[in-house]
Amino acid sequence: MYSNTVLVGLPVIGLFLGPSAWSYAFPVIAFHSLIIFFLYYLSGNLAGWRKVWRTLTNPIVLSLLSGLVFNLCHISLPLILTQSISQLGHTALPFALFLLGSQLASLRLTQMAPVGLAVMMKLLILPSLVWLFSALIFWLPQEAVAAITLLAASPVGVNLYTLLLGENDNAALGGAMVLSSSALCVFSLFFWQ
Repeated sequence: MYSNTVLVGLPVIGLFLGPSAWSYAFPVIAFHSLIIFFLYYLSGNLAGWRKVWRTLTNPIVLSLLSGLVFNLCHISLPLILTQSISQLGHTALPFALFLLGSQLASLRLTQMAPVGLAVMMKLLILPSLVWLFSALIFWLPQEAVAAITLLAASPVGVNLYTLLLGENDNAALGGAMVLSSSALCVFSLFFWQ
């Protein structure tokens, strides 16, 4: 499940480990979206070239690739544009969570079991596996282990909901996962720090 790394993970890493630990998080964020969205579309019923096209035209992947091109070409955005985008970004999470809350009204109580299982896997099992592999198998530096474990323990990202909203009828379940994991990550992130 796509983790809410930018809106939750990066601030938590900065708070607990300091900004130097962000250097371990940025590569994960950059390649995570590209790989996850490609695998999602690969699992669908689209023809080969359409899978690649859907991945590359996904707004999140498109923005990551654009950022990569801008960085490689040493192109800076005008200050007024970066400030405007930053201001819009501050309103995105509260607005998205409000919209998700409205979707929960259509969710039946019988659907909460898969939501609970998915949230438990996201907030407990995934970070456990990331810690196990990074610390005991790959012997990464302690700061790297802490940073990527906190990324793994971040809540399910709003992107899951938006992806499901356009693709199938599981958007309400995705929304419930985002909201539940966002509420419960307060406890799990403190456990993993």
